[in-house]
Order: sequence, then C-alpha cells, then structure tokens
Amino acid sequence: MQSPSGMNQQPWEFLVLNDKEALDKIRNHFPNAKMLQEVPLMIVVLEKTDSQVPYFSHQSLGACIENLLLEAADIGLGACWIGVAIGEREDFLRDAFGVPQDINPFAIIAVGYPKEADANKFVDRYDASKVHYNNY
Repeated sequence: MQSPSGMNQQPWEFLVLNDKEALDKIRNHFPNAKMLQEVPLMIVVLEKTDSQVPYFSHQSLGACIENLLLEAADIGLGACWIGVAIGEREDFLRDAFGVPQDINPFAIIAVGYPKEADANKFVDRYDASKVHYNNY
C-alpha cells in the first residue's frame, strides 16, 4: 500500500485467500496453473473503479504488485503474478468470492515457499540494446 499511484488515488484492495476451501476454488478453476496448486496463500489484487483518474489505475496497480513481489522475495518467499483478463477469469473471481460489480479482479498473486534454495537469486537481465538516449 506504500506504492505510488496516479494522483495518490490508491485504486487497490486485496482479497487474501488462505483457507483450503477458498484456495481450492481457484485451484479447481485453473488446473493448469501449476504454481497455484501448492501455494498456501493467494492474494487477489482488486481494482477500485471509483478513481478520479481511471486511466492511471493499471499503472498504479502494476507498481503495487511489483512492491508486493519484491517484499515477498526480500523475506524469502516465492511469489508469482497471474494476470486476470477482462471476461471469464474476472467473472469467475467476482462470482466465487462475492466481489462487488464496481470492483475489478486485476491479478492473482500466488505466494509460497520456493523449492530451490536459490529461487530468489538475482538474475541480471540488463540489455543495453533496449536503452535509447534522446531519440529511438
């Protein structure tokens, strides 16, 4: 919740799923999402639609999720961002968990314990060819 957001609107709410019944609803609906099958916690990031600057909401939610992922890694947890597209996934989450119509499910964050000891090891992905100065 410390993330920057457009005009400080903070367009997020969170649905924390940590009991077996709630987790199983997601697992059963997304059987091919292997990372969801074993995690003890999922966070559904929700988008409030009453923002004065709705065109900034997705950027704000992206910053919020990135902070969540970084914090999870910092405390030794593994986390994975699963996008929720408008349509079937969004409708399923809304119906399964009683999310109001003026709140949009935006992403599911699977949180668990990495199986490999070096799962959170830094990987340098810097690519100088993708950085442009003053002109493309």
